Amino acid sequence: MKKMIYLAGVVLALGFTACGSDDDGGAVDCLAQTNAVSDAASAYLTDQSTANCNAYKTALQNYLNAGCAVDEASKASFEASLKNLSCN
Repeated sequence: MKKMIYLAGVVLALGFTACGSDDDGGAVDCLAQTNAVSDAASAYLTDQSTANCNAYKTALQNYLNAGCAVDEASKASFEASLKNLSCN
């Protein structure tokens, strides 16, 4: 139950993010990154397999790498989510 609430919070937090841009000035598709994290979180919530966990971790990392977090608090939250996700 704790994982379901945690994942629901992450998915809801994604709804409050905005698009960023990468270092070379090109646009980053944060909507696609947000959808990828949401889909991966939903899949992991449904089936907490190692494969789904790893997919979720990858989606979170890609989201952070793309610079899609709107502020430092949001970024810290996603980093904490990534750090606390155990795929054993």
